[in-house]
Amino acid sequence: MSTLKVVVTPVLDINAHPNADRLEIASVLGWTCVVPKDVYQPGQSVVYIPVDAVLPVDLSDRIGVTRYLSNGRVRAAKLRGAVSYGLIMANEGDHPVGTDLTEALGITKFEPPIRVTSGDILPPHPALTHYTNIENIKNYPTLFEEGEEVIATEKVHGTNCIHALFIDEDGQEVFMASSHRHRRKQDPESTYWRTFDEATRALLREAIGNGRTALIYKEVYGSKIQHLNYGLSNAVQDVAFDLCVDGRYVDYDRFKALCDTHRVSTAPLLYRGAFDRARLGELINGKGVKTVVGQGQHIMEGAVIKPTTERWNPLTGRTILKWISDAYALDKNATDFH
Repeated sequence: MSTLKVVVTPVLDINAHPNADRLEIASVLGWTCVVPKDVYQPGQSVVYIPVDAVLPVDLSDRIGVTRYLSNGRVRAAKLRGAVSYGLIMANEGDHPVGTDLTEALGITKFEPPIRVTSGDILPPHPALTHYTNIENIKNYPTLFEEGEEVIATEKVHGTNCIHALFIDEDGQEVFMASSHRHRRKQDPESTYWRTFDEATRALLREAIGNGRTALIYKEVYGSKIQHLNYGLSNAVQDVAFDLCVDGRYVDYDRFKALCDTHRVSTAPLLYRGAFDRARLGELINGKGVKTVVGQGQHIMEGAVIKPTTERWNPLTGRTILKWISDAYALDKNATDFH
């Protein structure tokens, strides 16, 4: 998940709509929005409302968009052949650029429903830390430096799963499994336990060394998980995408070496090399791009991009971003579950 910010930002550019005389395409941050013609100008400060914002009815009525929303939720849409990511409204209070108006406008973030099996949620454990909030690259278009070595892995459409090893005060091993937000009771039929195999346990034992906590983050996908099942009609599988030991994320090469040694599947590597926005865009949004998981069964949800060596920055904390494909953003059949 990513955070939601409804910010005041300048219009970077205005371009003609290729198929509509009364519409234009405005660029804000790294996004494009279809807007009425002759309403906005380059350099004008506006309020940008991103995809997955949920608007109160009084606001959506006031700006005339209620009928275009899904129960108040803003979604990507193709308008006369041009993709529009979110909404633009006037900066009515003449707020300074950078002002976050999320709370002032009563806007909230859409939260996917949590899958709960009766009685399977356990009390939280301090060793189980939630995964990084991954922001969208279009909100932070300059976060990566041109030429910086990065890796891009496929963003698999499943449910987030954490497999953890904790060493208690008596030196005993405690294995735990969690969904995105909740620790789950051990059950061989549980979505979050059924892939917690001996290979994963051996990996966690090696990774933890003399530490106290090791967590491997995975995406469980397949039958009855989301609307993309990657060709698995009666089974689930998982791929690992990150490893954290005693609160510190492990660099990609160390993570990949551990997974390879213990034969733990990882999210497919789409790209490794100098950061190249055009090349990455082609890998994610190029004509005919399909998922690597499942051997091209579906459209690709997108990619997760991070430096090969972990680093922090003042904008997002951990340097890691997601790039959602246009095909997935526009998929009206998409499901959203944790």
